[in-house]
Amino acid sequence: MAADNALGPAQDSHHLVHSLARLSTSDLVRFTLQKPDVARVFAASLHQLAVEAASSPLPNVNEQQLGKSHVDILARLIERGDPSLARKFVPTQGSLVDLAVAAPADTTAAVAAILERLLDATSVKEIVSGLSAQFSGLVSTQDQQDAATLPSVIRTLARLSSAFLRVCPARLLKGNVALLQPWARTCVQIYDKILPQVARTLSRDGTTILSEPDSLNLEAQEWQLHWLTCRVDLLQLVSILLEYLRGSSKLVDASRESLADTEMLLKKGGFSTLLNSTVLLDLAATSESWPSLRSELSSSVTSKKGHNNGTIASVDTLATLVPKFTGAAWDALQRYVASQAPSPAKEIQEPAASSISEDVLASVDSILPHYGMDRLRVILSRPSFAGQNAELVIQRLLEGDEAPSLVKSRANLFGDFAFDPSTIVQPKLARSGKVDELAPELKAAIIARAEAADEEEAGEEWNPFAPARTVGVEDELDLDNDGRERTAPRRTTDDDEEDDEEEEARMRERVLLRHYVQHGSSAFSADASTRRSDGRQRLKQEAGMSDDLIESWAVMLDRNPRKDRLLAAASQSALDDQLASRISRNVSEAEDDDDGSQQRQWGPDRGRGGRILRGASRGGRGGGGRGGSASGGGGSGSGQSKNATRGRGTGNSGTDRSAKQKEKAGNKARQRGHDKKMARVNP
Repeated sequence: MAADNALGPAQDSHHLVHSLARLSTSDLVRFTLQKPDVARVFAASLHQLAVEAASSPLPNVNEQQLGKSHVDILARLIERGDPSLARKFVPTQGSLVDLAVAAPADTTAAVAAILERLLDATSVKEIVSGLSAQFSGLVSTQDQQDAATLPSVIRTLARLSSAFLRVCPARLLKGNVALLQPWARTCVQIYDKILPQVARTLSRDGTTILSEPDSLNLEAQEWQLHWLTCRVDLLQLVSILLEYLRGSSKLVDASRESLADTEMLLKKGGFSTLLNSTVLLDLAATSESWPSLRSELSSSVTSKKGHNNGTIASVDTLATLVPKFTGAAWDALQRYVASQAPSPAKEIQEPAASSISEDVLASVDSILPHYGMDRLRVILSRPSFAGQNAELVIQRLLEGDEAPSLVKSRANLFGDFAFDPSTIVQPKLARSGKVDELAPELKAAIIARAEAADEEEAGEEWNPFAPARTVGVEDELDLDNDGRERTAPRRTTDDDEEDDEEEEARMRERVLLRHYVQHGSSAFSADASTRRSDGRQRLKQEAGMSDDLIESWAVMLDRNPRKDRLLAAASQSALDDQLASRISRNVSEAEDDDDGSQQRQWGPDRGRGGRILRGASRGGRGGGGRGGSASGGGGSGSGQSKNATRGRGTGNSGTDRSAKQKEKAGNKARQRGHDKKMARVNP
């Protein structure tokens, strides 16, 4: 019962893989994205299949279709161009090794193409190091290992290693020759030394290795079968490792001990393939790659002036005279393989036992039509419903016994129900158009908003020569109820201090930048002569900074990416100052001329009546003691001034002109701020 419960989830995962293999690539991708657990179930199914293939005495030919389904699913996901989804199905290095072991022999090219996309040099090095370390651990702890289970462990490791090396890209293995050489030497040692010792331990008398009569009748429970299959798989691994070492001096180093053992065995005689021979003799008797290995060994031994050239020649002679795959061990394995093949009678009876009676199916469907023919067919195909008539089936379905015990813990798409691709929910975007499709108006609005933000950030960069401004606030006159302007509230001391500090910082920055523009970077050097210069002393006095701070400021200016713009602003500021001073001189001269002409036009003060315009009618009289100008009351003199103002002063003072200029500048700033705000509101 426990075994059935353990096999239940594995069978469910295998059924899911079969269902996924029948889907199209687009449906497979969509279903995987909607159900992320599919990748985990796929990896569990692949691992279970790899364990069965690596641990059984003979490969399971009945699961080849399942292995092809795994390979086909991964190959189709890889063909999409993005291997990220395929990596979710084989997320670890162990999953990649499971894929190599579980894949059938006719899918080697497809598996190699998959590993080409999913493997890199680091992963291959880690896998090779891990497998080699497993063999080295067996050699170092052979005395602590159980002799009865050691052949099975070695066989499993040999199958895993052979399967991975067979499909691993050659370009990734060429860089790991230094790891393959000790691995091959360890495998040769296990084949020639440890396995014969295990056979002596497991034999009855403990003195002889497995004899030919013992191998005539093999059974799955006997150690002879596991020992022979271990020798076969390990021999295949050694052949692959030596093939990768071809063309390298490490080939002779890996097989040096086996050459010495082979020489002694040839002198002694009386050996049989797989039973009591060395790895080189068995390679010569079984491997198709022996001619190339023999030539490589001969050339390497000759170049090193070794004494094993005669041994290689003797092995080559035996390989030429004796047919391949002969001997009692090979005959026993062939008979065992033939006995494990399913008989034709069983193959014919199995479909008959699992066949569904159409009469029973029609009767049940007529009584319970809500189940549907497909679901009823799946239910009646279970072994628990085999041989039952329509009445019993209907009774069980009405009592709720249609689901097996396994469904109590899992009743979803991973169960025995047939998968229907039409039930997959397709997103609406996949039907109407591309996911990333946007309206042109929306794209234009997004781009305009991003560019406006960039321009605003660029405009807000700190410039010590730019006037201080307020962003996003419109200034309005604060009037009282009578329409008179209110007195501005007195600012706090903290605000005044902050403004003063900011103004001082801007002043220091202007002084330093102007000095940099006039004298260059050499004026900010740290040498003693520069520090004692008159220019440095004036700069320290104007900026209020020490030599260290001035030199540090120059270093930071060189690192500032806005250095060119700041220097350009300083140069422009110097030009503006020169132009302003020139204009101010011209204005002063013009004002002096105006004052002289006015003095000529106006006469001297006449007491309390103010000044009298020269040439005006005498009928005018003074306008009082407020300083207002006199205006002719009855005369018609042509010299009467049109610029005369009423109220305070003459209206020509410099303070009034500066106030008007500030008012104009404020109006322009408010207008720009208003336009900018309205442009944001109405894009």
